[in-house]
Amino acid sequence: MRIGFATDKGRSRASNQDSVLASAEYRCIAVADGLGGHNGGTEASNIAVGIFAMRCKDAVTLDDFKGILEAANTAIRAQAAEDPDLLGMGTTMTACAVRYGNALLAHVGDSRAYL
Repeated sequence: MRIGFATDKGRSRASNQDSVLASAEYRCIAVADGLGGHNGGTEASNIAVGIFAMRCKDAVTLDDFKGILEAANTAIRAQAAEDPDLLGMGTTMTACAVRYGNALLAHVGDSRAYL
């Protein structure tokens, strides 16, 4: 299985707040794009992808994927509550894993996934 990715900051942003994971070993890929214009977008996308990286190898159902996204959301909200500079931080996330010949796809926000 070949896995790859590309990110781009776009035309209107000064920085790229994307975080990515591509793992041929665990047959999964994820991209999280911090909410530009809000505090902590980079931190939020790093948290989301970090949690996905830790848990994706065990994800075999859509409910597993839902649990990963919920855990990421909880961690992001907790971090924002601890640090006033991160208040309002958030991220999109699109993730996919191949399991038993099926592709599981999780998606939150305005990022896209293509077959």
